[in-house]
Formats: sequence, C-alpha cells, structure tokens
Amino acid sequence: MALAGVERLARTEESLVTLKELLHGLNFMILPQSVFPAAASQGALAIECNSERDDNGELLEKLEKMQHKDTISEVMRERQAFKSYGGGCHLAVGINVRKVGAYYLHTHHGSVDEKEVNESHLEGSFPSLEESGKTFIGLPSNKLSDEGYLTCELIEKKPLSLESKNGEFIVASSYGIENLDKLSGVFYTAGVRTWRKAVKNGHWINASSDSLGEREISRYRESIAVKVMRDQITSSQELFLLGHKNSPSNIATILPIYERLIKDLNKEQIEELKNAKYFYWTSYSQYLDYIKLVPQINDAFHMCGLGKTFDQFTTNGVKVRPVASMSELKDLTVKMKK
Repeated sequence: MALAGVERLARTEESLVTLKELLHGLNFMILPQSVFPAAASQGALAIECNSERDDNGELLEKLEKMQHKDTISEVMRERQAFKSYGGGCHLAVGINVRKVGAYYLHTHHGSVDEKEVNESHLEGSFPSLEESGKTFIGLPSNKLSDEGYLTCELIEKKPLSLESKNGEFIVASSYGIENLDKLSGVFYTAGVRTWRKAVKNGHWINASSDSLGEREISRYRESIAVKVMRDQITSSQELFLLGHKNSPSNIATILPIYERLIKDLNKEQIEELKNAKYFYWTSYSQYLDYIKLVPQINDAFHMCGLGKTFDQFTTNGVKVRPVASMSELKDLTVKMKK
C-alpha cells in the first residue's frame, strides 16, 4: 500500500478508528524509494480552478497560498522524466524526485521497450571531476567487487555482543547484525546495504533511512500511520543507534555494536593515498583517521553520501561533493581511473 494514502486515512479522526482495526496484528515494512520508487507524482494533490472565474482572482489567490513549493518542483521533475520515457498509463518505470537541502535526488527504476532503466543521481551545483587519477572508496576490499579503486585498509571493525533489549533501533552498520536476534521491537537501517543483509539473515526491517540520515528516521516516526503500527510492535518509545560508541546522533542513545581498530599501512599504501585525487568517505571519522596518517589527503577532492556524513563535513567546513549512490559514484569516477 502507498504510505501517503495510509497516512491520509490516519489524519481523520473517524477513518483513524477504522484504520487501527484494519492494521491490528500486522507488522509493516516501508520499502526504500532508492529500490522501489513510486509512480511519478504519486501522493501529490492538486486543485484546479477555472481561469475565467468572475471573482477578481480571489479564489486563485487563496489557492496559491496553499502551494508547497518543494512539492511543485519535485513533481515537475518527475513529470518531465515520465514524459522522457514515453509516458502513458502502462509505463513500467517508477520515478521519484526528492528535494534534499540544495539538491534534487532522482531515482528511476523499471523498463522501457525491453531496456532496463536504473537511474540514480543528484541534480544541483557541484564542483566537477576534471583530472584523471586514482579514486579511494572507503569500503574494505571484500565489500567492493570493482577493481582499480583504492579501498579502506586502515580500519578494521570487530562485532561486539549486546544484551537483550526492547525498543526502537537504528542499525547503522552491518557489523554485529547477529545481535538483532537479542533485540525486539521496531528496526530501521541507515542504508539499503545493511537493510538487504539484515533481511537476508531473516530479520524484519521496518524502514531504512535510505542513506539520508536521521532526518528520515524522524520523518517516519512523526507519521501518525506509522505510529499506529509501531505501537503494536513495542510499547517502548526509546530509540537506540546500533553503531560505534562515538557515532554521532541527535535523536538516539548509542548502543556499541562494533569497535574500530586502526591498523598499520605499508609505505606503498601510504604513497598510493598521497597520489590519489578522489576520496569517497563512508563516515566523517574515517576521513579524520586518514588525514591524521596522511595529511596530504585533506587537499584532495572529497565525496560522500547525502546523509549524516555529508552533514558532518559541511558543519566542519570541509568541501565535499555529495553523490546519490554507489552507482553514481562509479559513473563519475570510472573515467578518472588510471
């Protein structure tokens, strides 16, 4: 079911009573838009009025006060993409455009004329990648199948054990996922990669922030419809973040689920880092660990996702180029690799 429709039912007192009865005993999973984009403009409402009304524009003036500029700009982009694929009621392409800060996050998935559509990119003003050079991607080599990139060999993560607990949990890392068997309640993941791994291991994940940070989790928790479903699963409103003990959070209590060990790099690895031009960071703390060892990295071209890591770079005055997904990152950097 479309969450927008369920939410509208939850906002009317009479329909909320019926909705609670219909949802009784059910669990829920909000599918991430980056994997399951909705139909173009789904959930957007519009009001039309006759442009020739004889009221001196009074009604039009009132309607214009109700306009939501971000929704208009998002829907216009979704409709433009919809037309570019041919349009029509049978178009098998989900299209979602989301305004995030100063950027528009585009996700298009489906097929047109037996050709696969798999588009994920950010629209906005960015510094460009102009010179060829090596790219560092802050994932361990066993989590990155593509060759030609430098990977994270400095940091090793080791899972920690948790005690049984009930509540709501943000799973910020796939490390220590086995601990979820000891927990009960509502589960969110920071990204889709962790969501996939948890689900494959038999865990029910209620939603993912889709790499957009804690603001997305807060948005879900503010939903009346989601609250109805959450209240059926756990009576505890306490929110925990499963991550590193120093993980930043504005909304959750930290439950350490892994520890970070700093390893030694050899001279060849350090030289490769000194000569690399582009760096994609999975966390701000990872960036700090690397520039402590190789200060020259600070002058390189930095990239990261659009969630919490981007917020920390921005807050600390470090120039960084956000990317929508790993696929967009690879599209940007593949021509830059030597």
